Amino acid sequence: MGMLHKAMAIAAILLMAAGGCTSAPEKRMEKIAATAPDAAAWLINAFKTKKIIFINETHVTANEEIFLAEHMRAFYDAGVRYIFTESDLAANDQFMPSYPWMLTGGRVEDDDMKHALLSLEQTTRETDPFMVIAAEAGAMISENFANLVDWLNYRDEYAAATIIETLNNARPDAKALILYGGYHGIKIVYDESLDNGAKVKRTPLGYRLAEHYGAAFISLGFFSGIHIGRDDLADEWRRLISGPRIVLSKDSGALQDVLGPWETWTGYYDGFITEGDARFGTIRNYVPSDENIRFMTRFLKEYARKDPKWDEYPRREMDAAYLIMCYYLKLYYGSLFDYTIWRKPGAETGRSLLQAVEELEAYAFAENRAPSELIEFHYTRETMRQYCAGMYYSLLTELLEYGRPIAEIQTPALAALQNARALFPEDIWPLYWMAFIQTETGAYREGLSNFQELFANDLSWCMSILPLAYKKAGICAAELGDQGLAEEYTALSESLYNEQDADPAHGPFSVETGHLFGNAAGQAFAQ
Repeated sequence: MGMLHKAMAIAAILLMAAGGCTSAPEKRMEKIAATAPDAAAWLINAFKTKKIIFINETHVTANEEIFLAEHMRAFYDAGVRYIFTESDLAANDQFMPSYPWMLTGGRVEDDDMKHALLSLEQTTRETDPFMVIAAEAGAMISENFANLVDWLNYRDEYAAATIIETLNNARPDAKALILYGGYHGIKIVYDESLDNGAKVKRTPLGYRLAEHYGAAFISLGFFSGIHIGRDDLADEWRRLISGPRIVLSKDSGALQDVLGPWETWTGYYDGFITEGDARFGTIRNYVPSDENIRFMTRFLKEYARKDPKWDEYPRREMDAAYLIMCYYLKLYYGSLFDYTIWRKPGAETGRSLLQAVEELEAYAFAENRAPSELIEFHYTRETMRQYCAGMYYSLLTELLEYGRPIAEIQTPALAALQNARALFPEDIWPLYWMAFIQTETGAYREGLSNFQELFANDLSWCMSILPLAYKKAGICAAELGDQGLAEEYTALSESLYNEQDADPAHGPFSVETGHLFGNAAGQAFAQ
């Protein structure tokens, strides 16, 4: 929360304590919250008259996945026999680990929802089948289209045709849910701008289904406290809304001064499912399954052998996968994964990637032994959820992806990173980002101390950004007058290499920052 917003919130509390007036937006929020029904109960009742309901999957929070995992059986009992999804839940997902500050990437909560849906499909197969259908299965890929909007229009046309054909061939009383990214659910045609400034008509899935089904179709957005533009009102919304509730379109208009960037969406949907708190979920590789670990080791062996199955993938994506997977195997197994990404010229070479992975497999994948049982850290899933949430609140995404000035985020970022480090000290990414922020904001003594703690940890030799860390540490040493140490660290930053010749500027930063190039992190590495 910004200082201005904190002051506003404190002032509001003092006014209320002194008998002062509640602001107009807060009054509207209180009125809406008082009458907003429970979302699950409302949906069950809606299916008495509705054929198909769209629910926005935000791609950022796990609220929707948790909601469906908890209530899908009740929706089945209300007549839902199909759920149409944007991705193929039944496919064996190729597991890509994600860094803890990222908003993209697989979450454990995604797996919970997937298992709930597929279990329902399995247990009803012989009686009254429920089906999970990937609405775009078989669709063409984006390279076949002139621009992103044309591809999105094609995808939504394809999905609409799949949904309509499926329901036409279903029994008349069968109901359906759709779980898709929010922009797909918009119920109007609108202009979308291309990078060159040209306008293209966007015809979403929601519009196509509304045209076909009329009043039998409704589209629901999904928002939580994170989507509210004003921090003081977000705090109020969290106080008012304790669980998933429904805010209908007739009321959502009153929230236009609350929803910030979502304010233009209020006319696009029939209503919203809302929760007070954003639940970001737990990044899958912080509660790794045996399947996750087996995929990483299999991928790294294929990568080391230059397996032709990966030839069609860009080199930078393959390098990014190598760099991030090595870090997490080292985090999980320590010395059992006897490998370092970075090497010093003239130093002993050490084990190759292929040797290190095969030796790890021989030990960790032995008969009657689950690989996940040998992981060196032992925390509850709830602790890992808190850790991932704390890393989000470090605001690194705003720095790395959106270019927010580092001076604006340094105070909350450092506090969040310190809290995250206390929860899970084995993961040294919080330590790195603390040192990075301190260096960039002139706290050189603190930055150098944290960098030196980082360098003392063997895990740092499997960090994708180790050369950058030495470069930044050299800056700290120079600013503190230790020219000898500055030269040592700078020389290391320029001489480190890895056996796979993976370039961090083209590899891990494409993962760490959501596949964006030329951003703050990439520029920092180049400087």
